[in-house]
Amino acid sequence: MSVMTVPAPSLPGTAHPPPPAGPVSPERETQRQIALVGWTAEAQRMLDRCVARGEAERSPVALDVWFAPAAGAAGSSAQQLSPVAISVPVEALRRLWNDTDPDALQACVDRLRTLDLVVPASGRGPVQPLSASAESVLVTL
Repeated sequence: MSVMTVPAPSLPGTAHPPPPAGPVSPERETQRQIALVGWTAEAQRMLDRCVARGEAERSPVALDVWFAPAAGAAGSSAQQLSPVAISVPVEALRRLWNDTDPDALQACVDRLRTLDLVVPASGRGPVQPLSASAESVLVTL
């Protein structure tokens, strides 16, 4: 049985994304939080198509998601952060494997890694770049 931590391909010797390089303005943090709410809703829709159990049997699960700046996103009016790793708690996996095919679930989590977190620019002044971050995202599985 695996823990289903799904890291993206990375350079040898690299670990989780580094902590943020410096403070982010309150306005920029609010933009990031709003974008995270949208990302979570889309992630839930994707998971709903993969999980083979009714809503009544589902329960809240906190996914650990590590986001890092997307490659090639510089110069854009919005900043993209890519999920480089997603971790599903072991207890949730054990419960899911009773009625959801593990390979299908893995493929679904892999698809989640293609869903970028897009944080729009405020339109005032230069865009403050966001650093890598770790988030706990609540979904129902």
